[in-house]
Amino acid sequence: MAAVKAAMDATPAISRGLLTAPVDGLISKGKPIDSFYFETEDCLDVQEQTRECDDCDRFFISITKQPMSLLDDMGVIKVTTDGIIVYKTRLEAIEWMNDLPYTKSSKNNITYSRNNKQLILNGVKSTSFNSTFSVLYIPSATSQTLSITDDLKIHDSLIPLLLEAVEEVAKREVYQLGDLSNNAVDDKEVSVETRP
Repeated sequence: MAAVKAAMDATPAISRGLLTAPVDGLISKGKPIDSFYFETEDCLDVQEQTRECDDCDRFFISITKQPMSLLDDMGVIKVTTDGIIVYKTRLEAIEWMNDLPYTKSSKNNITYSRNNKQLILNGVKSTSFNSTFSVLYIPSATSQTLSITDDLKIHDSLIPLLLEAVEEVAKREVYQLGDLSNNAVDDKEVSVETRP
């Protein structure tokens, strides 16, 4: 697992693509996402972010890990409170939705929009909101602190690519390969001896 973590750290662009590509593919085809990616956080209390003006305080809940960046912001799958679904809305749509009588955010019609790990609640007016929230989401791999015994959740089709990245990192560590002249070619040629 240490080599896997080293490969993920050494090739962040590859690791992001490794983990998001198959999930984005499922979303774009309208197919369900495998549940082994999911993580749930329960009993999240409402917090308040005060601002300088009196009427513009913001109420939110925070999750511990950064959700994965997916198509249509599908990193957060579902938010509920007392079994009632809290619907997702885009920041740019909040104003015009509040102008419509049946979509306006209220204590009976709570909506949220995401800002990194904060889920900003529209329709909640105080921290004394009488129930807690549950969030089902897909955490990004870079937000997880992995140890040697942890399992990394990736799609089966991506294992060969990850193994190739791990092998490349292992070669660099063992043989101390490197592009010392910055010409995209390894400066040392390594010969591996095979023993009978």
